[in-house]
Amino acid sequence: MGAINGAQAATGVTATFTSSTSKAALTLTTADGRDISVLDFTNTGATKTVNFSGVVLTGGAATDSSIKSGVISLASTKGAITLANANLDVFSTATQQSAFSAVANLSLTTDTGAQAAIAVVDAALGQISSSRGNLGAIQNRFESTISNLMNVSENISAAQSRIVDADFAAETASLTKAQILQQAGLAMLSQANQVPQAALTLLQG
Repeated sequence: MGAINGAQAATGVTATFTSSTSKAALTLTTADGRDISVLDFTNTGATKTVNFSGVVLTGGAATDSSIKSGVISLASTKGAITLANANLDVFSTATQQSAFSAVANLSLTTDTGAQAAIAVVDAALGQISSSRGNLGAIQNRFESTISNLMNVSENISAAQSRIVDADFAAETASLTKAQILQQAGLAMLSQANQVPQAALTLLQG
């Protein structure tokens, strides 16, 4: 026990006797919830075994190891969590499946219940955020499609206007030009008719 506590600054693990009377077992704890591992347990003498939180480690000619995880928290907003071939050093059974929790079924009178309620609320908020993100993406696609259709409609209307509607400025200029040419032509014909009359007048005089 002294060797374990002497290395507490490096390992973060504290050892105490499980029973102060028999002193046959040690309890290993960590303040920050980190993993506690017993690696390469061996003994050069007679074969001995150590029960490390339900896992039997055998010493002697071979080495044995085990790790106990301090805190494991699994959360999902997509559905139940299923564990297959789980490590028995960490989980109690090799196959487990989570169950949905509701705040109404939790008790807030204990620290554990309050923490569980907070986890349930966080998961619910995460699911709502995920749903809002999906709806926002769909809305953006709709808005982009509507904008594109409006641009197409405006382009079609503009093209139809250029084909059907008259350009008043161009038509007015064309009409004015035609009227000027017509008046000029009439003036020239009038002058051309006056020339023979003037010649006849001279001959008669």
